[in-house]
Amino acid sequence: MIKTIIFDLGGVYFTNGTKIAIDKISKKYKIKKEELEEVLKPGSEFGKLYRKGKISGTEFFKKLKDNFDIKSNNRELAEIWFGSYKPIKEVVKIVKDLKRKEFKIYFLSDNVKDRADYLQAKYDFTSKFIGGGVFS
Repeated sequence: MIKTIIFDLGGVYFTNGTKIAIDKISKKYKIKKEELEEVLKPGSEFGKLYRKGKISGTEFFKKLKDNFDIKSNNRELAEIWFGSYKPIKEVVKIVKDLKRKEFKIYFLSDNVKDRADYLQAKYDFTSKFIGGGVFS
């Protein structure tokens, strides 16, 4: 009998914010989408450094701005990227329904701390998971 269900966050509980942010940044700063993908996609070497905590958000956004000659501040870029993640209504409803049926609901995510903190402050998503979760 299934008693526990684990949800990923990015692209499952939340929209694929990185993909959406790449589109927004590409249009706003007139950068080729493919070039941005090479830097921002989850598997990129640069992205891995940030995700693993080996560089700070400040360092990440500075390098991004320097690499593409973006005239912006870190906060604006972070808002575009982090703000592109939105809870998927249907999944939020599924999580809520499963909680009512007394399943243990957890999340598992490789989100960077800055983004997780932003999403938590904006959506209080951790309270939706009765069992809590893990950031790897």
